[in-house]
Amino acid sequence: MHRAPRMNFQVMITEKKRPAGTIRPLHAQPDWADTEAMIGASKQGLEAMFLESTPQEVLDGLRDSVCSLAAAVSEEARLLWIARRADPSLIIQHGGTWRPLDRASVLKFPGYGPAAPTEFGEIAFNPSGVRRLRAARLMDDQVHLWGR
Repeated sequence: MHRAPRMNFQVMITEKKRPAGTIRPLHAQPDWADTEAMIGASKQGLEAMFLESTPQEVLDGLRDSVCSLAAAVSEEARLLWIARRADPSLIIQHGGTWRPLDRASVLKFPGYGPAAPTEFGEIAFNPSGVRRLRAARLMDDQVHLWGR
C-alpha cells in the first residue's frame, strides 16, 4: 500500500516556562499513518500522537532495556543449556509449546524518563501540508466526519 511520507513535527520545549529549544518527538504509534494517528489524537489533543519523553530519554531507556534483555536471555540460555545437558529428554519440543501471539492494536508504551516540558500551543504548516490535512479531512472543522 502506498503511504505518504511522515510529517515532521518540531515541538518547542520549555525551561522555567521559557522557550529552550525544539525536539522532534517520537510517535506513540509508529506503525500508524499520520492520518490514523491524527484521528486517534483528535479527542485528546495533538500531543497524544507523541511519546511524552524526549527522544534522547527514550533512546537511552531503550538501550538500557535491550542490554538488560540481552543479559537475561543469555543467562536463561545458559541455565537451559545446563538443564538440557543434564536431561537430554528436555530437548524435544512439542507443537503446543509455541502459542500464536496476539497483535496489540494500540501501544501503551509511555516512554522513558520524565515528560518533556513541551508547548503545543501553536502549529505552523507548509501550505502543501495544510492541503494534505484538508484532503484527509483532518482540520478542526472536518475531523468529526471520521466519527461516522
